Amino acid sequence: MEGNLNRDIKQLKAMIEELDIYIHSEGLFYKENIEEFTRRFNEINTLMMLINERMQNPIDEIQCKNPFKDAAFIQKWIDWKEYLLVLRLDRYSYQEEKEAIAFLYEMTGGNSETAIKILKHTITLGELTFMTLWDLTEFFISKKTKNKNI
Repeated sequence: MEGNLNRDIKQLKAMIEELDIYIHSEGLFYKENIEEFTRRFNEINTLMMLINERMQNPIDEIQCKNPFKDAAFIQKWIDWKEYLLVLRLDRYSYQEEKEAIAFLYEMTGGNSETAIKILKHTITLGELTFMTLWDLTEFFISKKTKNKNI
């Protein structure tokens, strides 16, 4: 959690510096420049809201009964919840988290290594729902086939 917060704060500082350079080099004289400034400002504002949310309300490990017992799964689950917070700016309710873990448990047959792989790959692909390993395999096969045909 703290590592992600520090990363986000560094990213925020860099974004503010870039915006400052943009203002001083490009100016805000043209409509396009104002639109670009507004876009960058909104990105900074969104990240500031996320940092504030994380500082005010750190992510809890797991709110409900967890059938996966190992520490590696718990850490990956926290990463998953932080990832969702970034994308949705929202947290799991108790019921949502309970159902999501139960679904992942059923999906993997209780295998925590498989669950970790699913979470890792789902985050990597920028998805909001769990992708089964079959889905992932199909995704990469279709992507490979497309690239061959190009």
